[in-house]
Amino acid sequence: MKEIQLQGAAWQVKGFWPWVPIKSVSMELGQELLGICEWLPATVPGGVHFDLYEAGLIPNPYYELNSLQCEWVENRWWMYRTTIDPIDELGEKFELVFKGLDYEAIIYVNGVRLGEHKGMFTEAVVDITDMIAQRQPIEIAVLLLHAPDEMGQIGKTSETFTQKSRFNYKWDFSTRLVNIGIWDGEQPLYRVTIELYSLSGNLLCTQSFQTGIRKLEYEQNEGSPSDALPYTIRINGQRIYIRGANLAPLDHLYGNVKDGQYDWMIYMMKQANMNLVRIWGGGLIEKHRLYEQCDRHGILIWQEFMQSSSGVDNIPSKKPLFLELLRQSAIAALRTRRNYTSLTVWSGGNELMSEPNKPSGFEDANLAMLRQLVEQYDPQRLCLPTSASGPVQYITDVKGLGHDVHGHWKYMDNPEHYRFYGENDNLFHSEFGVDGLSSVKSLRKFLSPEQLVPASMKDNRVWRHHGEWWDTWERDRKLFGELADIEQFSAASQWVQAEGIRFILEANRRRKFRNSGSIIWQMSEPWPNVSCTNLLDYYGETKMSYYWTKQPFSPVHVSLDYRSLGVTKGEAFAHRLYLHSHQSGVDVHITVEIADTAGRIYDVLHYEAITAHEQAQYVGEIPTLVPDMEEGLVLVNITYRSKYGTQYFYSKYGVVDQADYWYIEHGGERPIDVLIDRSLGGQSVRMFNQSTKPIDTGFDAGLFQHVSVLQAGELSRSFYFNGHVYVLECLERDSGGYMPFNEVKAVLQLQYAKEQYEEHVQQQLERASIEVEHELAERIHYE
Repeated sequence: MKEIQLQGAAWQVKGFWPWVPIKSVSMELGQELLGICEWLPATVPGGVHFDLYEAGLIPNPYYELNSLQCEWVENRWWMYRTTIDPIDELGEKFELVFKGLDYEAIIYVNGVRLGEHKGMFTEAVVDITDMIAQRQPIEIAVLLLHAPDEMGQIGKTSETFTQKSRFNYKWDFSTRLVNIGIWDGEQPLYRVTIELYSLSGNLLCTQSFQTGIRKLEYEQNEGSPSDALPYTIRINGQRIYIRGANLAPLDHLYGNVKDGQYDWMIYMMKQANMNLVRIWGGGLIEKHRLYEQCDRHGILIWQEFMQSSSGVDNIPSKKPLFLELLRQSAIAALRTRRNYTSLTVWSGGNELMSEPNKPSGFEDANLAMLRQLVEQYDPQRLCLPTSASGPVQYITDVKGLGHDVHGHWKYMDNPEHYRFYGENDNLFHSEFGVDGLSSVKSLRKFLSPEQLVPASMKDNRVWRHHGEWWDTWERDRKLFGELADIEQFSAASQWVQAEGIRFILEANRRRKFRNSGSIIWQMSEPWPNVSCTNLLDYYGETKMSYYWTKQPFSPVHVSLDYRSLGVTKGEAFAHRLYLHSHQSGVDVHITVEIADTAGRIYDVLHYEAITAHEQAQYVGEIPTLVPDMEEGLVLVNITYRSKYGTQYFYSKYGVVDQADYWYIEHGGERPIDVLIDRSLGGQSVRMFNQSTKPIDTGFDAGLFQHVSVLQAGELSRSFYFNGHVYVLECLERDSGGYMPFNEVKAVLQLQYAKEQYEEHVQQQLERASIEVEHELAERIHYE
């Protein structure tokens, strides 16, 4: 079998009013019916929105309210066409195969209508053997009908009738921008080849794919109720504590997502110490590239079938046509994704509920069909009915009911956030989050200057269009007081998001393996939001929450268990210290400092501990009093060392005397201040000021002792010095050595223009993407 790839061909696209391409000429006048545009260059795989934007026919749909001016595109018919040269090599049969037509299509070859297709996750195949035999150029045309009027986030799941990606129709993290196009034409990069020969020795067929060998088991959590499903994953005999993130599609225009974007996303998950990604049921059966990268980096995959909740009702659809489409797309997904070693769990869909707060089970005919298909095509893997899987949908205070739960997605205020999550008994936390603003650097890319003013989504229509659900204005003012500018607002909002997520992760991990893991909502976003629950924004900028997620997911971590941010002068701390690790028997030295924001140290405590076997290790309590200080904040700085030779810095901020308003000097915006080209340890390192105050260019020599703690292979490290919080971020490892202090200082004082900085960062992203793409792992590591 020989394959001829068509995604590199010269494709064109043209738009029409509905039915016009089929009629082609006017019944009354007999003249040609023209399209709404001329033939335009087209990208395949891709989507028509991208081509229209490239041609200047629609504005940038991601800027301010522009997407509202693009909604007409989904209501037109679009024809793609290309021509292929004659094929001299003859065979017994030739098939034209489209791996992803979005959504309903009619296929023409040399003007002859050869077939119709419906569904974006199943192949469209037509026989063109007779036409190839003529050894003439062949014109291939695909007519894509207008997009079906499917349900967005608010609607009735029971009325769902397509297998089209639902988030396109408006979700809390996206707008309405419904794709039409030839969206998936890629071929995966495989490493194992199977060849089929006839008895006479002729090669009949060859197929390549990637695979691996492992033993996959599932079991109940420690102390779980007898009726609970098995939420603990065991691989090759070892229990795996899940440290994951939920993944929505990487872009609204998902047909135009490049391989490097998948590479970068999985790379960022790996660097955040994650080991699982949940591919959400309102999005996509993703392109092969994502699964390949998960195999390469040891990221487990939770794949949902294409169903999701709709708010008005969440009952799985029983429409006969829908069930048939679901069956076809499920079989296609099972057959084409089951050989990826990283695939670990199938789920019937997202937040499907038979009644309010009660997840649907396999007694539902829809989900029973999916379980039967998994048993038939991929019986080794666990199939859950839905996520969450019950017995209640949402996280609850009621003990014994929180098995696999979702929620919440907001910071629950101080001290309720810490009481609720610190005392929860859920078995598995498969979706939750906290919202926070994007960085000012990103906001400037899709908002005009007059929109860069702190506001509530209630009062600003443009902001509401980019993240209505995730308004943090009142929350952040309550905690921080008046926020004078967008920089302060972004910094405050990102701090609350990071603090809220970090505490949930630590609270869950303190109960390992009574709790089997956490999956954060969400890793990224498909279009730019002013505020969202994401860790990385649309432009790839990391939010503070990304780094604060990396800490509690790290191989060795120390957490502080507390129930409030408020403290009182003279009050004794009663917070408990816990030690977490991927493996047991690791010696860890822990130092705890009680300090203020001016850098004054009031107390220092030391602990020696050894990591426990498959559970959090209780270390002890902090026996100290809140010092009498002038500043309004007390910091608990925790530093810990292990055989890995690394240090981690952790701060818990308390409000002295529980003042009504308070302000943290941490900020989410990280403008470049300095660049150390060849720093201590032979690494190229960026240094950021994470304080809201500017850095004095007269650097103290003591600052540079912290550079040496950035270990080879480590991406970032934050530390507190002389009233500022700094971030060291590794750009690349090189063969350089030590630099004289005066040279380092001179480099530190070098200021980069905005254009130079952005060009430099882009080069580093491209370099990292190339390195990830060409990295081959000998085997998969899960811890």
